[in-house]
Amino acid sequence: SNITVTWVSSLNGVLGPSEHDATGRTVVPVELLNRGTHVITLQAEDDAGGRCADVMTLEVGDPPLLTVLEPVEGAVYGFGEPIEFKAKVSDDNDSYSEIQLDWETTDDGRFSTHGAGGDGIAEFADAYLAAGPKILTVTATDSGGRWTSELVSFTINELPSAPTIQLTKEGDTGC
Repeated sequence: SNITVTWVSSLNGVLGPSEHDATGRTVVPVELLNRGTHVITLQAEDDAGGRCADVMTLEVGDPPLLTVLEPVEGAVYGFGEPIEFKAKVSDDNDSYSEIQLDWETTDDGRFSTHGAGGDGIAEFADAYLAAGPKILTVTATDSGGRWTSELVSFTINELPSAPTIQLTKEGDTGC
């Protein structure tokens, strides 16, 4: 029998019809939902007029706000020098301490999960990152799974190499 499937949001109205596969699985692509608490209803009807429905609640909101304050874009640091890392976060629904922060670079991987204090500021120092050009990615994730990231490029210089010198005695050709 033929089954018609329709998805409806309490805030956006009809989201659209969708097809189902042989297992009964159905998906509706949605590009934009209004902010707020949606009651999503899946309605199915067969050719004989038999109907069923199921509902779920979905919270749609904004991701946390994130600003990386340090390091600054383009900064250069010496190898082994403590680098200050600092970011400010906020969120409409969560307290500062509920926002998960992940600090990572492409070659060091995730090197910290240092979160924000009561003022929304996360701040720490690290002197153990590898030398070279860096792209720092800081990701803030709230309790609803909404996230945002910010990128900052900086460089950690290599240690200078020791100079090589050779001493010779004037007129000594055997050295």
